[in-house]
Order: sequence, then structure tokens, then C-alpha cells
Amino acid sequence: MTQTEIMKGETRELIKAKRRRYDYSYIAEVIQRGRICPAKYKHKLIISQDLYDELRGELVVDPIDYIIDEAAFFEFKKDEAIISFVNLYHAEDMHRRIDHYLIKKLTGSYPVKRTCFSKL
Repeated sequence: MTQTEIMKGETRELIKAKRRRYDYSYIAEVIQRGRICPAKYKHKLIISQDLYDELRGELVVDPIDYIIDEAAFFEFKKDEAIISFVNLYHAEDMHRRIDHYLIKKLTGSYPVKRTCFSKL
């Protein structure tokens, strides 16, 4: 590996780290105004920041969907992303979407099919 390739790889990692810090600080400091998590957010999902970044990149998690109506509160501590929800169904929906993404990533397809029949 040449010196130039090493420098490009290091530069790419620095850009990713800077973008990650910007994303985290933008959510925590600008949108949520630096507040601590209010008591109304009772249901939490705790995932690694690496998984959070991957889910953001794949558009599985989009904070804008939850921040606008204050359905979720995002915290970033050490190597964890903590997403707190007011309603259980929001937490369950996010958890299901994360599980669906991980199962599909590991196996190549999602093995559960769900259908519904309604007489309405």
C-alpha cells in the first residue's frame, strides 16, 4: 500500500468522524437545544454508534421523522446511541425495523411474510 493510499484512507476516516460528530451535535445541541432527556420519554432503545451510523446511512433510522413531533429524543454517549420514545408503539416500530434490517443483512432475505385479510 502506497503512502498516498494510506493518506486517502486516513482522510476518509477523518471526514467520516467529523460528519458523525456534526450529526450528533446537530441533533443534540441545535434541534434538542442541549436539553437532557425529559421524563416523558419512557421507552429506550440503546444501540452502538456504529450500528446507528449504518442504520442512518441505509435510511432505516431518520431522526427527522421523530424529532419534528417530539416522538423521540436522541442521546449520544460514549459508544452508544440512545433513542428514547414517548410511546411504546414508536419504540416497537423502530425495534422491528432494526431487527428487519439486521436479519436481511445477515441472511439476504427476511424469512417472515405477513398478510392481512379485511372484510371492510
